[in-house]
Amino acid sequence: MTPIESASSAPPKEGDSVQLIVPVEGDCGGRIIPSGTSGWIVEHYHKDGIEDMYAVDVWMPDPDNAGERIFDNVLLRASQFAVVDIAQKST
Repeated sequence: MTPIESASSAPPKEGDSVQLIVPVEGDCGGRIIPSGTSGWIVEHYHKDGIEDMYAVDVWMPDPDNAGERIFDNVLLRASQFAVVDIAQKST
């Protein structure tokens, strides 16, 4: 199953599945999390006059241990990810 970008124009919200559209530095171990990595929004930070931020949990392959995965939580701007609909399948 391949994530498909959601057609919704609603702003991102807690619980949304997302896919990174740019590489970002991880919070754990200083690893770079590659674009295309999937995750989900666990928290949304909003303050008037300041850009919204989103805490996103991601799982990615561990480059040091084949078949293992690494968990990380990163703070992102909406411009760094796309909300995806994992219920849809590509054909």
